[in-house]
Amino acid sequence: MTLPIRAFIKIMLVATALLACIPQAFAERSVHYTGIFKTMHSNHAFANTTFDALFYPAAHVLRYTTTWPTTSSPVTAVLVNTPLAKPHSGTTERSTANSLTGSVLLTTEQESTLQQNQLSLTLSTKTFPHGAAKVLLTH
Repeated sequence: MTLPIRAFIKIMLVATALLACIPQAFAERSVHYTGIFKTMHSNHAFANTTFDALFYPAAHVLRYTTTWPTTSSPVTAVLVNTPLAKPHSGTTERSTANSLTGSVLLTTEQESTLQQNQLSLTLSTKTFPHGAAKVLLTH
Protein backbone atom coordinates (compact mmCIF):
# COMPACT_ATOMS: atom_id res chain seq x y z
CA MET A 1 0.00 0.00 0.00
CA THR A 2 2.93 2.31 0.54
CA LEU A 3 4.08 1.99 -3.08
CA PRO A 4 1.10 3.88 -4.60
CA ILE A 5 1.38 6.63 -1.97
CA ARG A 6 5.11 7.05 -2.62
CA ALA A 7 4.53 7.17 -6.38
CA PHE A 8 1.79 9.76 -5.92
CA ILE A 9 3.98 11.92 -3.67
CA LYS A 10 6.87 11.62 -6.12
CA ILE A 11 4.64 12.70 -9.04
CA MET A 12 3.30 15.64 -7.02
CA LEU A 13 6.82 16.78 -6.07
CA VAL A 14 7.97 16.62 -9.70
CA ALA A 15 4.86 18.51 -10.86
CA THR A 16 5.39 21.18 -8.18
CA ALA A 17 9.04 21.58 -9.18
CA LEU A 18 8.05 21.99 -12.83
CA LEU A 19 5.37 24.53 -12.02
CA ALA A 20 7.87 26.52 -9.94
CA CYS A 21 10.00 26.94 -13.07
CA ILE A 22 7.18 28.64 -15.00
CA PRO A 23 7.28 32.47 -14.67
CA GLN A 24 4.54 34.01 -12.62
CA ALA A 25 1.73 35.68 -14.55
CA PHE A 26 1.11 39.31 -13.70
CA ALA A 27 -1.62 41.82 -14.46
CA GLU A 28 -0.78 44.16 -17.29
CA ARG A 29 -0.38 47.73 -16.15
CA SER A 30 -2.28 50.52 -17.86
CA VAL A 31 -2.22 54.32 -17.88
CA HIS A 32 -5.42 56.36 -17.89
CA TYR A 33 -5.80 59.30 -20.33
CA THR A 34 -8.62 61.78 -20.75
CA GLY A 35 -9.47 64.87 -22.73
CA ILE A 36 -12.24 67.14 -23.99
CA PHE A 37 -12.56 67.69 -27.73
CA LYS A 38 -12.43 71.17 -29.27
CA THR A 39 -14.35 71.75 -32.48
CA MET A 40 -12.34 72.37 -35.63
CA HIS A 41 -15.20 74.00 -37.58
CA SER A 42 -18.32 75.98 -36.79
CA ASN A 43 -19.91 72.66 -35.86
CA HIS A 44 -20.69 73.00 -32.13
CA ALA A 45 -22.13 69.49 -31.74
CA PHE A 46 -18.78 68.33 -30.32
CA ALA A 47 -18.13 71.19 -27.91
CA ASN A 48 -18.44 68.93 -24.84
CA THR A 49 -17.30 65.64 -26.32
CA THR A 50 -15.25 63.66 -23.81
CA PHE A 51 -12.52 61.11 -24.38
CA ASP A 52 -11.58 58.40 -21.88
CA ALA A 53 -8.81 55.90 -22.61
CA LEU A 54 -6.51 53.27 -21.13
CA PHE A 55 -3.09 52.73 -22.67
CA TYR A 56 -1.56 49.26 -22.32
CA PRO A 57 2.22 49.68 -22.86
CA ALA A 58 2.99 45.96 -23.11
CA ALA A 59 0.50 45.55 -25.98
CA HIS A 60 1.01 49.06 -27.48
CA VAL A 61 -2.77 49.49 -27.51
CA LEU A 62 -4.89 52.53 -26.62
CA ARG A 63 -8.48 51.48 -25.77
CA TYR A 64 -10.91 54.39 -25.78
CA THR A 65 -14.49 55.55 -25.40
CA THR A 66 -15.60 58.91 -26.68
CA THR A 67 -19.00 60.37 -25.82
CA TRP A 68 -20.70 63.43 -27.33
CA PRO A 69 -23.83 65.24 -26.06
CA THR A 70 -25.97 65.19 -29.24
CA THR A 71 -26.93 62.64 -31.85
CA SER A 72 -26.41 64.96 -34.82
CA SER A 73 -23.46 64.14 -37.07
CA PRO A 74 -22.35 60.79 -35.63
CA VAL A 75 -18.64 60.00 -35.44
CA THR A 76 -17.35 57.58 -38.06
CA ALA A 77 -13.75 57.22 -36.82
CA VAL A 78 -11.19 58.38 -34.28
CA LEU A 79 -7.93 59.32 -36.02
CA VAL A 80 -4.52 59.34 -34.34
CA ASN A 81 -2.48 62.36 -35.42
CA THR A 82 1.23 61.85 -35.97
CA PRO A 83 3.53 64.70 -37.00
CA LEU A 84 5.52 62.62 -39.52
CA ALA A 85 2.87 60.21 -40.80
CA LYS A 86 -0.63 60.18 -42.22
CA PRO A 87 -3.32 59.97 -39.49
CA HIS A 88 -4.71 56.48 -38.98
CA SER A 89 -7.73 55.06 -37.23
CA GLY A 90 -8.08 51.99 -35.09
CA THR A 91 -10.75 49.36 -34.72
CA THR A 92 -14.28 50.42 -33.82
CA GLU A 93 -15.74 47.94 -31.35
CA ARG A 94 -19.02 49.59 -30.44
CA SER A 95 -20.86 52.59 -31.86
CA THR A 96 -24.08 54.24 -30.67
CA ALA A 97 -25.84 57.51 -31.53
CA ASN A 98 -23.67 59.43 -29.06
CA SER A 99 -20.64 57.25 -28.26
CA LEU A 100 -17.86 55.28 -29.88
CA THR A 101 -15.65 52.61 -28.30
CA GLY A 102 -12.57 51.21 -29.96
CA SER A 103 -8.85 50.63 -29.84
CA VAL A 104 -5.79 51.64 -31.80
CA LEU A 105 -2.33 50.12 -32.06
CA LEU A 106 0.28 52.83 -31.46
CA THR A 107 3.73 53.11 -33.00
CA THR A 108 6.81 53.72 -30.84
CA GLU A 109 6.77 57.38 -31.90
CA GLN A 110 3.10 57.75 -30.96
CA GLU A 111 3.70 56.09 -27.58
CA SER A 112 6.49 58.55 -26.84
CA THR A 113 4.26 61.45 -27.86
CA LEU A 114 1.45 60.07 -25.67
CA GLN A 115 3.73 59.77 -22.63
CA GLN A 116 4.74 63.43 -23.12
CA ASN A 117 1.03 64.44 -23.13
CA GLN A 118 1.31 65.68 -26.73
CA LEU A 119 -0.65 63.04 -28.67
CA SER A 120 -3.82 64.38 -30.26
CA LEU A 121 -6.79 62.56 -31.74
CA THR A 122 -9.37 63.77 -34.25
CA LEU A 123 -13.02 62.79 -34.60
CA SER A 124 -14.04 62.08 -38.18
CA THR A 125 -17.68 62.42 -39.29
CA LYS A 126 -19.53 62.08 -42.60
CA THR A 127 -19.74 65.87 -42.84
CA PHE A 128 -16.10 66.41 -41.85
CA PRO A 129 -14.14 63.26 -42.85
CA HIS A 130 -10.78 64.94 -42.16
CA GLY A 131 -11.76 66.13 -38.70
CA ALA A 132 -14.69 67.66 -36.84
CA ALA A 133 -13.09 67.94 -33.41
CA LYS A 134 -9.65 67.43 -31.88
CA VAL A 135 -8.43 66.39 -28.40
CA LEU A 136 -5.06 66.47 -26.68
CA LEU A 137 -4.67 63.50 -24.33
CA THR A 138 -3.50 64.01 -20.75
CA HIS A 139 -3.18 61.71 -17.76
